[in-house]
Order: sequence, then structure tokens, then C-alpha cells
Amino acid sequence: MYFIIRYETKNGVVTNGLEIEKSMFKISLGFTVGALIITGILVALYTVFW
Repeated sequence: MYFIIRYETKNGVVTNGLEIEKSMFKISLGFTVGALIITGILVALYTVFW
């Protein structure tokens, strides 16, 4: 990392870090439903086989 930063600043590349937007963290309804179904199946399987 040190050498990359030194090389970039030497060549005039100015970095301001990561650009993070709120839209990057939005999930769709389908993803939410699928995640809940998979979690429910895993909980059921652990309950039965524990």
C-alpha cells in the first residue's frame, strides 16, 4: 500500500478515498424474501438435526 500511494501521488493521481452512496446499500424485495426463506430453512434444519 505504501508503495502504491507513493507512486500515485508522484504521478499526480489524487485520491479522496472511497465514494460511498446510499444507493449502494439498498436491497431488493426479492433478495430480502430469499434471504429470509434460506434463513428459515437453515434454522429448521439445525433444530431437527441438533
